[in-house]
Amino acid sequence: MSETNAPVRETGRPVAADIVVVGSGPVGSAAATRLALLRPEASVLVLEVGPWLPGTAGVNVKNVPDLEQRAAMQVRSQGPIQQSYGVSVLQDRTRRAAREGSDVLARPGTFLLSALGGAPGGMPAAALSSNVGGMGVHWTCACPWPYGSERTDLLSADEWSSSLQEARSLLRVTQNAFPATATGERVLAGLREEYPDAVKIGRGPTTMPLAVSPGEHREWTGPAKIWEQLPSDAKVRLRAETLVTRLIVEGDDVRGVEVRDVPTGETWRIDARLVFVAADSFRTPQLLWASGIRPQALGRYLNDHTQVMSLVDVDFDEPQERASGDDDPLAGVYWLPFSDEVHPFHGQIMHFELSPVPLTGEVRNANTQTVGLGYFVPKDLRPEDRIVFSESRRDFYGMPAMTVEYGLTEVDEERIELAKTYMRRSAAAIGRLREPDPFLLLQPGSSLHYQGTVRMGATDDGTSVTDGTCRVWGLSNLYLGGNGVIPTPTAGNPTLTSVALALRAAEAAAKSLS
Repeated sequence: MSETNAPVRETGRPVAADIVVVGSGPVGSAAATRLALLRPEASVLVLEVGPWLPGTAGVNVKNVPDLEQRAAMQVRSQGPIQQSYGVSVLQDRTRRAAREGSDVLARPGTFLLSALGGAPGGMPAAALSSNVGGMGVHWTCACPWPYGSERTDLLSADEWSSSLQEARSLLRVTQNAFPATATGERVLAGLREEYPDAVKIGRGPTTMPLAVSPGEHREWTGPAKIWEQLPSDAKVRLRAETLVTRLIVEGDDVRGVEVRDVPTGETWRIDARLVFVAADSFRTPQLLWASGIRPQALGRYLNDHTQVMSLVDVDFDEPQERASGDDDPLAGVYWLPFSDEVHPFHGQIMHFELSPVPLTGEVRNANTQTVGLGYFVPKDLRPEDRIVFSESRRDFYGMPAMTVEYGLTEVDEERIELAKTYMRRSAAAIGRLREPDPFLLLQPGSSLHYQGTVRMGATDDGTSVTDGTCRVWGLSNLYLGGNGVIPTPTAGNPTLTSVALALRAAEAAAKSLS
C-alpha cells in the first residue's frame, strides 16, 4: 500500500491551520478526511501524541505478515511501556485467570491507564494506545450496527440509516469476508433455530460485519484505508509526537491550541479557525478539563459494556480443519445481534484460536471444534461512573492525572446473570459449554469500548457535553468525536456508530467554517 493519499508528514513547527484535528485514530481520520473533502480550500492539521510506526502509516497490524515488524509496531504504540509483553507472559497470566478469575491483561499495542499514571479504580483493565492511527491500527474490525435503544433519538431513523451507510462505506464493512465453513453453518443454523423471533425482525444470527476488503489477501481497515479517500491535492498534514496541552478559548470561540513536542519538550501555539477533538474517551475530556472547559457532565456517564466469555465444543462426525490465523479462510466470526425485544445482548462467536481476549482451553479431539462465545452486556448508566481529573498530579505526558470511579449496580449484576442464561441457550443450540465453571467475567475496561464521557444531548441541561452535532455547548467552533459522544447504553462494538456520528459532526463543522 502506498501513502499517496495519506496526510503529509509535518516535521516543522506550524503556527496556524484552518482546521486542527486532535487524534489520528479511526474517528479523527474520518473527520479529517470528511472536512478536507467538504472544505478543500482549508488547511487541515492532524496532531497525534504518539509516534509514527514502522512501515506504512495507519495500516492495521493484521495486514503486516512480518511478525517482527508487527511486534515493533505494537511496542511503539504502548506509550510508557516500550517493551513487548511477551507471549509466554500472556499465556501464564491467562492460565492464572482461568484458575483464579479474570486477570488484567494489557493487549499488545495498548497500555493500561495505571501505566499512564492514572488510578483506574473500578475499571482496572482500562487501556489506551498512543500512535499514528490510534486504536485503528490494533482493532479487530468488528462493525455491528446499533439497534433500538442503542441509537440516540437525536438522529431520525433516516439520518441513522444514511450516516451508518456512509460509515460502512468508509470503513469497507462487509459480511462476506470469509467463505462458508462447516462450523459456521452449524453455528448459524443452530442459533437461528433457537432465536426465530430475532430472525423475524431482521436481527437474526448472521456473519459478523467486519471492516475488511475481501480478496486473496484480506486487507483489514485501518486509518490508511480511510485516508485513501483523500484527494491527491488535499491540504492535510499530520504531526506525530505532538501533545495538545490546552485549547485556547476566547469568549465562545476556540482560537487555537497549545502544543508540546514530545521528544524535545518545546512548546508553542497553533492558531485555528476550527478544532475537532477525537483523542479517545479518556483524553478528550482530559484535554477539555485542562483547558478550563468543564461542563457538569464532563467525564461522567462512563460506559463500558460488561464482557462475559465462555468456550463451547462443537462436535462433528469427522475431523475438522482448524483456523491458523485471522487471514485463514476458516477464520469466520459470527454475530448474535442485540435487540431489546428478543436478545438484549450482543453476542459473538469465533474460533477459539483467534479470540482477541486470551482464553484457556484445550481442543478435545480432531472431531471437535472449540469456539469462543462472548456476550457484551449493556451498562446501567449513571453520572457517578466518571473520570476525576487532578488539579495537582500529572500523568506520563504531563496532563492532569485521571482517577476512575466506576462500579456495577444491582441492575448490572442482574443483566450479567440474565446474559449467562442466554449464553447457556446459545451454547446448547450449537454444542456444549465447557463445565464446571463455564463463564469468565472480564474485568471492567476489558472491552476497550469506553463511552459517554463527552456525551451528546438535546439540551444544555448539565447531562451532556455536546449538542446533536457534537459541538460543545457554549462554544461555536469546538467539535468532538469518538466513542465518548455516544449517550446510550450499548451492547455492540461502537466504532461504526462513532464514525457515523463523526461524519455528521464534520459536516456540521464544515458548514460553520466561515
